Amino acid sequence: IFVTPKPRWLRRVSLLWLFVTGRSSFYMLKSRRFQHALDSLVKGEQFDILHLPLVLAVHRLPMGVRLLGDMQNVEYDNLYRAYKESRNLFRKLYYGLEYRLTRSAEVNLAKKLNVLLTPSDSQMFLREFPGAKMRVIPNGVDLAFFSTQNEIPSPRTMAFIGLMNYYPNHHGLLWFLDEVFPLILEKVPD
Repeated sequence: IFVTPKPRWLRRVSLLWLFVTGRSSFYMLKSRRFQHALDSLVKGEQFDILHLPLVLAVHRLPMGVRLLGDMQNVEYDNLYRAYKESRNLFRKLYYGLEYRLTRSAEVNLAKKLNVLLTPSDSQMFLREFPGAKMRVIPNGVDLAFFSTQNEIPSPRTMAFIGLMNYYPNHHGLLWFLDEVFPLILEKVPD
């Protein structure tokens, strides 16, 4: 609701500016409209807890409210793996720089929060931020909800649901198509 898509060229200029000024791409999420809405919301009402994604901690957060943040991944680790695996020199340079900036940003943003909800890879993050108050919330699916579906699945069908502009998804799907799918096609050509 608060993010207005920017043209690609403007996003690239913004990203270059962040690199030049030594900030992670997390700061592309910083929005005056969001900050104004957050300030207006907490000005008019008293809250016990504010729950937000870790990346939104790039904003000025209200005082006197317990801040509960969540992170789906340790993004700097994803960027480090992208750096290690990249064969393209420019991508390697980008991922290496973004890894360093994001590592620092994730730790500093977490320090603004009272409690951080994390996936199972929280131990990695705890090494960077010892003493952080973290709670692990495992990823999961409500199997009971999906087991009541009476639809007959289409035979020989697969689906991948995920953002392809997110490196782990893109990389994982390419690996699957190169390494696993040919093996499937050998056994099930149709």
